[in-house]
Amino acid sequence: MDAYRRRYGWFFRRGIRPRVPAGKSKIGYFSPLKHKVPERLYLGPSRESGQPFVSYFLYDRNNNYMHCCDDAGGRLYEYCVDGAKFLHTSGKYSSGRAGVAETAYDLLSVLSPDMDFPVDEKGKMSTPSDGTWKLASMAVKLALNCRTGPDSKNWFYDTEIDLFRRRDHPKLGYAHGNMDGYWYLNNDYHLRSVYLGTYKTAASFQNLRLGGPKGEKILAAFDTIPENLEVALEQGEESRVLTGEERARALSIVEDGRREGSSLRLHVPAGSTLSLTLKGLDETFDAQNEYTRVSYDFKGQQAGFRLNGRTLPIYYHSLYNRGAILVRDSLRAENKGNDSFGRFTYRNFYGARSRWTRQTVLTAEGILVVRDEYEPCRDVDGYQASPCWLLMAEGEIGAEDRNWFDAPARDHAWWQKQKKRVLLYLHPGEGLSIGQVAHRASQDIGGATHNAFARAVVRAGQPQVWLSVLVPFNEGGDAAELARKIRTSVDEKGSASVTVGRLKVTIGEDGAWSVKRQSSSLFQK
Repeated sequence: MDAYRRRYGWFFRRGIRPRVPAGKSKIGYFSPLKHKVPERLYLGPSRESGQPFVSYFLYDRNNNYMHCCDDAGGRLYEYCVDGAKFLHTSGKYSSGRAGVAETAYDLLSVLSPDMDFPVDEKGKMSTPSDGTWKLASMAVKLALNCRTGPDSKNWFYDTEIDLFRRRDHPKLGYAHGNMDGYWYLNNDYHLRSVYLGTYKTAASFQNLRLGGPKGEKILAAFDTIPENLEVALEQGEESRVLTGEERARALSIVEDGRREGSSLRLHVPAGSTLSLTLKGLDETFDAQNEYTRVSYDFKGQQAGFRLNGRTLPIYYHSLYNRGAILVRDSLRAENKGNDSFGRFTYRNFYGARSRWTRQTVLTAEGILVVRDEYEPCRDVDGYQASPCWLLMAEGEIGAEDRNWFDAPARDHAWWQKQKKRVLLYLHPGEGLSIGQVAHRASQDIGGATHNAFARAVVRAGQPQVWLSVLVPFNEGGDAAELARKIRTSVDEKGSASVTVGRLKVTIGEDGAWSVKRQSSSLFQK
């Protein structure tokens, strides 16, 4: 109170008093009057201290913004109840720099079938094997605002400083990226070349293509050797483009592929490296609404992916970038009494025509119910996927023969004297492998982390549904007894139902939702 009086005494003496801002569940926007770009989804009954609160990050052009270094639209970055914070894993350096980019942030992860899921024994993302066919894919949206992206109407790349400048004020400062890209003002893209990487050992390639809402367009099937495929050799200090017999020895067509048909085989001489670039392209398209990905299938040790010679979005590995594009019409944020509901959908999620939809109910008691649905396209057929929940680590990894895990809160408000915990209950659906692993995290997250998941092998055209329930309780409570009071179901249409004691939550595949209580809440603050 002394600090309050000293800081706000002038207002206090004039009868001006602070009050809690109005507001329930809502969508938050960047530039709400001009560009109106969705940035956040907030769920909660009010902004009163101690009320349940969930927030999602929605912005889908985030690869350089605020040094976040990750393409993690849809992450749940905060879940708080009664002055306790249970989820908070949007740490700046738990992204690509820590090697766990695709499995952090409490959202859906999709990985190659030959990778450890979600991370390896060191808590980092594993590397796919060289001997299996995989997808290399870059979301073109990452190029539109990146630090080496294309020029646009209002911004140009200054090669003298390797940064962007404004066309109307070229000497007035600079930007670490094309700012038009952040406002979706330069979606038209002209693709002229694709660099497929530099290789130390043999590799195979098939079907370099564009994909997106407009369909799929093959740029090079690699069932024959394209004349416009440049092969560059580096050996010691020597660097040159191969021609004639040397080029012929480096390239061949073999009867092998991830899809039907032949593939291109690259033979690398000992002690050297070979780089491949498909040049002479002339493809103009809307990278937001027509073709959203450049992809190819390959076998080998992939190394690099660059568009038009210059554009290389930083902090991304082309094997696993989400490339999520927010479907703005899908957004919902609403309340029924003190219960909250939110929904969003991302397309282009790992695959050019894949979609991820998350629906969330936050009850007045602070129970969080999350229904995830993933509709995979052919690009990620046979891949493994799951929502990943990063809980505060405590003791040993959870037992493999159960579908729930409990953990302490990550932090408490200064006024909260009763320590809190949270129980994560994963619906044991058909074909799901439920588990928990240690997960690498950086100092800003605060403490060790365990990653809990319900892994599924996804198939093209077959929607996969997951159901997750998080229930707060007081430290000292019996987590096993609480877990026994939870019942979950998902019907053939994908509608989900959760019962926790006397409370029942339903979330339909069509977006209908409800919270019903038979009597007073089972849980006490």
